[in-house]
Amino acid sequence: MKDSRYFTPGELAKLLGISKQLLLYYDKNDIFSPEFVDENGYRFYVLSQYFTLQIIISLRKLNVSLKEIKAYLKNKDINLLKDIYRNKQQEYKKQIEELLYLEKTMQQKIAFLNDIQNLPLNQILLELQE
Repeated sequence: MKDSRYFTPGELAKLLGISKQLLLYYDKNDIFSPEFVDENGYRFYVLSQYFTLQIIISLRKLNVSLKEIKAYLKNKDINLLKDIYRNKQQEYKKQIEELLYLEKTMQQKIAFLNDIQNLPLNQILLELQE
């Protein structure tokens, strides 16, 4: 029985660009379960679950652990969600600083290699230093 108030796993997965297997995985791991399972075992989701799943997907894209996501979903506490975002923001700031340092190091190494590449290897160069 298909009711227009419900999404099938395929419909919900297609709307969000994920696989049906991911929905099954979330259900098996008690992270995100269908609103309704009929007598034939068919799973159905409601519109409010679409928005919850959007949050889950966005958190996963930020590499938030399933444990943290599960904790948020248990209470749907906005302060916990803000803390998760703040922690990720700090983590990414640190990664950016590390990458900027590495970029600067690579620039210095390239400049050094450019300098030594232009040295004449078959000549001795003497300079007077005053």
